[in-house]
Amino acid sequence: MADEEDEMTRGTWTDVDTQDLEGTNAFRLMPTDALVDRPATGVVVPAAGGFGLCVQYDWVHPDGGPQDGILLA
Repeated sequence: MADEEDEMTRGTWTDVDTQDLEGTNAFRLMPTDALVDRPATGVVVPAAGGFGLCVQYDWVHPDGGPQDGILLA
């Protein structure tokens, strides 16, 4: 068990480069609705001294307009 715990706590994200992401998202509410494409962007950045990974993103909902969020892993 100790070896398994050591293995889990040793890894970091220090070898991950910052990445800018750009593309589209396709959205539909019901399976019979047509897909609606809208722009989407994101940035992936190592955080917390390499012990975390931060993903910031934004996208556009066809009716609700711009949306954004952040994910910390």
